[in-house]
Amino acid sequence: MFTAFISAISNSVAMIFSKVIVSEKNMSGTVFLKVQMLFLTIFMVVPAIIWGSLQSNFFTPKYIVLFIVLITIGVILNILFFTAFSKKKLCEVEPIMLLSTPMTIVLAMIIFPGERSLVLLVISAIAITALLVSRFEKKHLDFDKYSWMIIGFDILCAVEATIIKDLLVVMNATSLYFFRVAFIAIILFLVFRKVKINKVNKKELVQTFVNSGFISIEHVAKFFAIGMIGIVNSSLIILLGPILVLVFSKIFLKEKISLRRGIGDSIVVMCIGAIILLAI
Repeated sequence: MFTAFISAISNSVAMIFSKVIVSEKNMSGTVFLKVQMLFLTIFMVVPAIIWGSLQSNFFTPKYIVLFIVLITIGVILNILFFTAFSKKKLCEVEPIMLLSTPMTIVLAMIIFPGERSLVLLVISAIAITALLVSRFEKKHLDFDKYSWMIIGFDILCAVEATIIKDLLVVMNATSLYFFRVAFIAIILFLVFRKVKINKVNKKELVQTFVNSGFISIEHVAKFFAIGMIGIVNSSLIILLGPILVLVFSKIFLKEKISLRRGIGDSIVVMCIGAIILLAI
């Protein structure tokens, strides 16, 4: 479960960092995406060489097809996310992104018998309901095209999690994430080859590289968590991420924390505590 906590913490830092880079530094979503994916690939080269593991049966038709689907989903969901993320405020994006958790949990329980648990389903429902009620406001129901992009991102994240679990049978989390970001980076550079990144200054490049470190840690830890404790358990623990985003938003972006959010977050923390007690 420790890896899921690491993923949640890294996710919250990366979310704040990404928003600061995109909004305050005036980098477009497409430029940021290209630079970010390049740095993620570079960042993961050494860990993949040292700790990566790939089994020979990866090169069978089943896993090759799953990997191709994973890369296709990865390209689309990154384009959707960064396009919307560069146009909407963090407080507008985050509540909609929370929908990915119930989608992921339901899909995992449908596909994998080992993920099915009535107790976990009840805890999941309580935690997700508390988080959604504490975050959603009327303005979030007024969907524009960028809101729908985040919905599309949520759905693809749910599907991606199930594919990741299958692929972890033939490679470890480090290798899987390295190959994922490397292929996505290549495809994005081909698709957006006319988008120039040479105007990005050195400070922005350094900030994006540092952010790449947090994103890499977040995803590798998440992949390890999925392999060790399953999709449902890891998804619930990673719900700490939005809570930490709220705290960091208060500290760095000067956003207000309402009583409703405080109560909702407290319920989520208690639900995660219940999961830990069940695992002991």
